[in-house]
Amino acid sequence: MRYGEIFRRSWGALRSGGMWGFLLCMYAAMAAAGGLGFGAFVAIAGVDALRVLASDAAPSGPGFVVGTVAAVFIYGSAVLLFAPVMHAGLVYLSDEVGCGRPARFSDGWRKGLGSWGRTVLVGLGIGAINLLIACAFLAVFALGAVGIGAVGDGGDSMGFVAGAVGCCGSSLVYVVFLASMLFMQCWEALSIRYALLGDMPSGVSLSTGLSTLRAMPKRAMLLSLAFFGISIAVSLATRIVMVPAQLGIDSEIAALAAVSWIMYVAGYLLSVAAGAGVSLLQYTAWSVFWRDATGAEMGLIQPAPVAMPAGFAEARMSPPQAETAVGTSPLEPPMPTPAEGETGPLATPQEPEPPGER
Repeated sequence: MRYGEIFRRSWGALRSGGMWGFLLCMYAAMAAAGGLGFGAFVAIAGVDALRVLASDAAPSGPGFVVGTVAAVFIYGSAVLLFAPVMHAGLVYLSDEVGCGRPARFSDGWRKGLGSWGRTVLVGLGIGAINLLIACAFLAVFALGAVGIGAVGDGGDSMGFVAGAVGCCGSSLVYVVFLASMLFMQCWEALSIRYALLGDMPSGVSLSTGLSTLRAMPKRAMLLSLAFFGISIAVSLATRIVMVPAQLGIDSEIAALAAVSWIMYVAGYLLSVAAGAGVSLLQYTAWSVFWRDATGAEMGLIQPAPVAMPAGFAEARMSPPQAETAVGTSPLEPPMPTPAEGETGPLATPQEPEPPGER
């Protein structure tokens, strides 16, 4: 499938009220949890804690600690609940839009909530690898910083070598880090669709998603890179409105400050709406790409060119079904063989005796 066809089929996401409503409700739920956490912080720590945070003084006291823990717990619990539901629900709804079917809010909520555990497991697997990549990225810069400091202080040759390695590596590490993040994004997008749309266990979906990505890395990376560029373009476009407004907010002219505030709020709302629209397009484009890559149609996975893992179909069968699947059809069990001399509809017809032998 060409990329133009993928984007054409994805464009329906912007006209889907079900997808917009589901995404905005999930955003509102997490924002409400953030407000509730902030209210708990103020109620426990007191209003004076806000003044301390606004100043340069270091906050202290048991009330501040307890209030911070309460706020983090409330908001973290809401994110842990709603973020996987939102992610899984958008995967289901984007698949409906990509197939030309209507996307309903109730379906997104029901299927997203039912797939919470599987979504979390896939996210933990991808997140653990992302953490390792981030640690490696920070280690390169730490090596460069330590080495450069050793050279500046007149350190020995080992410090110079460490600084040289860090300086040379830092010029390429951004490119490598960006490529690795795009690769992980592709892996997650394919794996979560194998898990939810293909109804695979989380471990099998991760391995199958990696196999699909290895079979067509160029196509997947180009799609991820395209949306990376779109996100940057949208962010720059909204900054054109927000940056001048932010500079005018501190103006001593009241009229200019008021207009700047209005422009800033409008620019912020525009950036949120544009980011949500890009997110809906991206979800739908990956669902269309996944169906084209696997040959899935109407919910039936027919992997092409990536084969299903060996023994996967048998593992999903119950023991009676697995026994029936060997050599026979589960819908047409073998007919029982009648015993010798048995009468009835299943009995073997007997040849008539020749006349005169009775």
